[in-house]
Amino acid sequence: QQRGFGTTRVTNTTPEAAAAAERIVVGAAGDDSMLIIKLAQRLLESVHDGTLISSMTTMTSEMAAVPWWVAIAGSVFVLRSFLILPVSVYQQRAAARAQQQGRVVMAWSHSMRSSLRLETQDQKLTDEQFEKMLARRINLKHHDLMLRQGCHPVFSMLLPLSQLPVWLSMSYALRHLCGRPGFWDNQGAMFPVADGMLTEGLAWFTDLTVADPTYCLPAILLLVNMANVMIAQRRMRNGTLLGVLQQKSGWIRAITLASYASPWVIACISLLQPTALVYYWTLSATFGLVQNIAFQNKSLRAKLKFPTLPRTKLETAQMAK
Repeated sequence: QQRGFGTTRVTNTTPEAAAAAERIVVGAAGDDSMLIIKLAQRLLESVHDGTLISSMTTMTSEMAAVPWWVAIAGSVFVLRSFLILPVSVYQQRAAARAQQQGRVVMAWSHSMRSSLRLETQDQKLTDEQFEKMLARRINLKHHDLMLRQGCHPVFSMLLPLSQLPVWLSMSYALRHLCGRPGFWDNQGAMFPVADGMLTEGLAWFTDLTVADPTYCLPAILLLVNMANVMIAQRRMRNGTLLGVLQQKSGWIRAITLASYASPWVIACISLLQPTALVYYWTLSATFGLVQNIAFQNKSLRAKLKFPTLPRTKLETAQMAK
C-alpha cells in the first residue's frame, strides 16, 4: 500500500479494499485544499504507512504500517521538535532578556517615582493621575531598554505565528482523513474516510472519526491548556513589568481574560470534533506543557543559554532566611 496527497494504491488486496481505494482516488481528484494542508496530510500518511521512518533510516526493507493513533503522535513529535521547538527556544531567550530589563526598571521605579514627584509638585495631580503618569514613564523606559537589548515585545508573537499554520493545517488534514469537510465549508463536501480511521484508535476511542462519547479527551484538553495558560501568566507576572502595570492597563487585563477563556472555547469546540482531531490537539498541548515545565529548570536554561534573571527582593529575602 502506497499513499500520497490523498491518493491510495493497493496491491494484492480483496475486491472490497480495491473498491474502497478507488473511491478514495475519485474523492481526492477534486480536492482543492491548500498546499500546506496537503503537506500535513502527506506527513500523517507517510508516518502511518511507515515510509517516513524508512526514508529517515538506512533500513532496506519497508517499515510496517503503524496504527493511526501512533501516526498522529509521531507527527506531533516531528512537527513540535523540528519546527516549533527551535522557535520556542529563541522566544524564551528574548523573553528572558525582556524580563531582565523589566526587573531593572522595577528596581528603578522607586527613584523614578521620587523624581516624578519633584517634577509634578506644582501641577496638583490627583493620585490616579500621578500613577497613570508614572506607569507611562516606566513603560516607556522598559520599551526603550528592550529595543536596545533586541527583545522587542513583537518577539512574543513569534511562537503563536509559527504554531497557528501548523495547527490549522494538521486540523484540516485530520478532518479530511476522517471524512469531514473543512471547518468553514458551506457546501459540506465530504471526503472519503482513510483506511484504518474507524478502528485504529486507542483505549476507549477506537473509532477516530466520531466525537469522543465519554468527553474524556475534551476534559483532558481543557486541563492541559489551562495549565499552559497558568504557567505563561505566572512567568509574565513574576518580577516583570507586566506585574506592575497589569492592574492599570485595560488591554493587558483583556489579553489576560482572553487567555483564560480560550481553553474553555477550544474545549467546547472539541466536543463536536472527530476524536482524531481532539487527540492531536491534546498531544500538541501536552508537548507544550512538558516544554514549558522543562524550560523552568535552571540546568536546562543554562544549557540553552537563557539569560539569568536578577533576584527580586522577595527571592533575596527568602534566600536570607
